[in-house]
Amino acid sequence: MWLAGDAGARDRLAFYAADRRAAADPGDQQALWAVRRLLGDADPSVLSVSELRGFLGLHRAQDDAALDEGLPVDLFPRAQGEELDTALSDWLQVAAALAGAHRLVRAAILFRAWRWLGLSGPEDVVMPMVIASRVGAGQGSFVPFAGAARRLRVLATPGTDADKMVAMLRAFAEGAREAGLLLERSVIWQDRVARVATTKAERAVVDAVARHPVIGSNAIAAASGMTPQAINNAARALRAKSIIGEATGNTRFRLWQANL
Repeated sequence: MWLAGDAGARDRLAFYAADRRAAADPGDQQALWAVRRLLGDADPSVLSVSELRGFLGLHRAQDDAALDEGLPVDLFPRAQGEELDTALSDWLQVAAALAGAHRLVRAAILFRAWRWLGLSGPEDVVMPMVIASRVGAGQGSFVPFAGAARRLRVLATPGTDADKMVAMLRAFAEGAREAGLLLERSVIWQDRVARVATTKAERAVVDAVARHPVIGSNAIAAASGMTPQAINNAARALRAKSIIGEATGNTRFRLWQANL
């Protein structure tokens, strides 16, 4: 979304994701679409055309306009109908031809091939970025490179195809480095707070905020089987100890995050 010029808001996305509410803003809809695909299990490059349609939420309909979760057709301007099936098939043939290549090389080439084949509109970078992130990591994970790609201006890289490939690989490397540092900070934080979170509810809050950038008390309660009141009390106690922070500034429907 940053690459597309939309900074977004984590608190809004966390509310939508936790409560499964429908987002009204197209930018939020795109972001939620991306989050759900990034957290899935599939490697898009090894799917069939129909499976890839399902992964993307581009289900066939009478007018071929039905995206999943009721998203409007113009959210991701793209080829449609038989033209879309042909383009997806061509992309999967490119993926098959790259089967022996390193995953990150495959991801970089398939990112560009996705755009060459018109599988996303010329201004859409969200869908091909999600695809490249999943291809680069394989099943059950993704490469967190979009932030690095924005800073390195990957999409504006001049020069040859090789130059553009190198720029994409640099973004992969930088994104992986940043993710590793964040994970290290998270581990240090968890070790520190293990000595402070003494109750079952406090440990549930710590576990939840270690797994999510931001998360609400109701979502923590649902996952832990505890009451929202118990989770709220524990979260307030941990906030008073500067273990966690509140992300929104609200007095109701608060969202918690780790103070890394």
